[in-house]
Amino acid sequence: MRRAKRGDAVALPIALDLGDVRLAGSLVDVDDAHALRIKIGEPKGRDIIRWHLDALVLAALDDPRGVLTFAEFDVGDVGPHPVRSQSRDAARETLRWLVALMQEGLDAPLPLRPAAAWAWYEQWLATQDLERADDAAMKNWTIRGGGGEGGDAATVLALRGAVPFADEQATNRFRALARSLFDALLEARLPGNVA
Repeated sequence: MRRAKRGDAVALPIALDLGDVRLAGSLVDVDDAHALRIKIGEPKGRDIIRWHLDALVLAALDDPRGVLTFAEFDVGDVGPHPVRSQSRDAARETLRWLVALMQEGLDAPLPLRPAAAWAWYEQWLATQDLERADDAAMKNWTIRGGGGEGGDAATVLALRGAVPFADEQATNRFRALARSLFDALLEARLPGNVA
């Protein structure tokens, strides 16, 4: 990572007007050339989401810096790997869609957790097989660490029985959300848009 660093890494203030919503805050660890992101171990869904959100924010700001990631991507491969940058307009449209999805989740809980969603999406991209994608997601939802993402008290309470892999409607919603979320984050491809 030291070889990739360009100047001092600082917090970059953000004030981004997206029309009907304004994003404000800061991106940390931004040097003269990149936003540097480090994960000890294998990257999980939560990491992928954060890295791509950071890249979308930089693109929406029309900032030429990209996101450079370091993690255990494979045996002996710790990066750096750049996160694909999107056009300013595509990034802004994607961020607006993501904010709307977040607001939808505030109105009614979404049957989605990041590690299970990422496992589903990765398997779906690799195989286009719903059963295999569901199996990959279920391992994160129900088994991982003894309880899985879907077993914590807050998720159980929020979903109140409408649980992916137990309820067909919730499973279908989980699949649609996982695909839409990661298509948007990785490709700036929104539901209903053909890219």
